[in-house]
Parts: sequence; C-alpha cells; structure tokens
Amino acid sequence: MQCRQSRQTVTGLVVNKKVNIRSEYFDGARLMCHSLFSTGKYHIPGNATKITRLHQIEGILNHINQVRTSSDQRDDDVKKHAPLASRILYRKFLFFRTFVSPELPTIICEGPSDEAYLKVAIQQLASKFPSLIDTTISPPKLKVKFF
Repeated sequence: MQCRQSRQTVTGLVVNKKVNIRSEYFDGARLMCHSLFSTGKYHIPGNATKITRLHQIEGILNHINQVRTSSDQRDDDVKKHAPLASRILYRKFLFFRTFVSPELPTIICEGPSDEAYLKVAIQQLASKFPSLIDTTISPPKLKVKFF
C-alpha cells in the first residue's frame, strides 16, 4: 500500500498517473551522455572506471526512450515540433554513435543500389585494399558499414 501523494514505484518505474522513469535515473543518463559527448568516456554511477564502449549507455537510453515514448499521449504533430527531452538526448546519442565515434568507418551512399555495387567492388578488390575487408574468415566480413 502506498499513499496517492507519494511516488509509487514498481520494478524501477514510477506508476502514479502514467508510467514514467525516475527523475534520478534520467538525470544520471544525462550526466553520462554529457561526459561521453565532451570526453569520449563516461562512467556509471557507483563505478569509478571510465567506459568507452557505447553498449551500456545505449541500453539505458533505449529503455528511457521506450518508456517515455509509450506513455506520451500527445498528437504526432505536437511530438514532432516539441519532442521530449529524452528523445532529444537519444537523438544526440545516435548522432554521436553513428558519425562522431563509429565502431567502423561509415559510408553514406547516394542511391539505394550504391551499397550493393560498393560491396561487390570491395570484395573484388580485397587483395588491393585489405583494410576494407577481412578475408581470413569465411564468409569475408566488411570492415566498413553502410548508412
């Protein structure tokens, strides 16, 4: 039993009038993102080691975005013109992960068929450009990604 005026939490989610994320959890995610965007590293509260891999923070932001987006009852036009702070933060993270600190070099193609042509060309020229494809494994794996 919990009072109506108090914060009612179930499995880490606030469930008073609508399902939401605890504000401390979102503030911690914002701090981690700020550190990541400014230094390229972040740390999870309670853990002193700096982390450079983006998988953990991506999971946290995915969780926040999913919960807040599913509980957002506004019209689509309003959502486009006034996005939630969590969605803005998630967009900044996706931009950072894709263009600022990608795991592999990213190739942006102009047309829909360019990706197929480039993949075939890289496979055909693998001996001349070994930094683009790993031929030691079967099937060969590209060392680039396409956007």
